Amino acid sequence: MKVLVGLQLVLIASFLNCVGSANIAEGQPKDEVQIRVVLDDHKDTVVMETHKNGVFDGLFKSYYPGNKLNVLAYYKDNKLEGWVKRYYETGELMEEVYFEDNEENGPFKEYFKNGLLKAEGSYKEGPNENGVLIIYDSLGTVLRKMECTMGACYTIKK
Repeated sequence: MKVLVGLQLVLIASFLNCVGSANIAEGQPKDEVQIRVVLDDHKDTVVMETHKNGVFDGLFKSYYPGNKLNVLAYYKDNKLEGWVKRYYETGELMEEVYFEDNEENGPFKEYFKNGLLKAEGSYKEGPNENGVLIIYDSLGTVLRKMECTMGACYTIKK
């Protein structure tokens, strides 16, 4: 099916795969944007991903069975960039991590299902805790504070 509304939108649907692409109108840059949606046997969404000129670029979502959001992320030029959020199957936020150049690089927070913080800190050059790392119990009480350097941590307060 084709629809013209300033953009040309081409949709190709099948039982397991649904792909859309949009091209900018004449006179605009010719970047090709595609949105790919993968469905399971029950026609629930498994993955929704955005591609630009053949590489990951834009919104990415993965889902638990029943169309429940699992991961929400953004790509830029085939690399994870910005906040990546992961959710419990019941819908509560599980963790959020900042990515730069396809690696964890910046703040992160992990949560208990009750919404309270489980841990918070920062990563540097991948999954290396760097700086102050705080660990909480499920009631929100600080269990310990640690100082970390490239993944090597020592307790500074219990």
